[in-house]
Amino acid sequence: MKKAESIISHLFDQPTFKNITRAKCLDLLLTHALPERLRKFIAFSYLHNDILFIAITHPGLKMELYYKRNLLKNVLTMLQKSSPKCEIIKFSDIRIFITKQAEEPTAEDTVPRYTEHASGEFENLARDESVQQKFETIREIICKNG
Repeated sequence: MKKAESIISHLFDQPTFKNITRAKCLDLLLTHALPERLRKFIAFSYLHNDILFIAITHPGLKMELYYKRNLLKNVLTMLQKSSPKCEIIKFSDIRIFITKQAEEPTAEDTVPRYTEHASGEFENLARDESVQQKFETIREIICKNG
């Protein structure tokens, strides 16, 4: 009986999952090629038209990676040769850009917190019974929130 790991690796070897394998290899190469202080600012990376795009979250890191682009390219090619599954990744250039990912709002930020400014003291001059009843329910709601 086959193990789950061998079944999953066999599935990833299929041509339909080539993009998943490519993304997995890109992550693997970048985690081995970069030190931890640079790795934590990388949001994502992808390959398009033989160009490796690396999205970062800090503008200062862009200049540092830009100056070390040739070194990074050489290290990634050496790591690519050492890993046989990552030979499908072929890139000629590296582009680095800053991504502006919006922070996800928390539940506390979306619920407005304020105190009721109205006191519920007003004259009910409505002549219709149903309208008068609606004003009274509004008064009760205001008094509860106040």
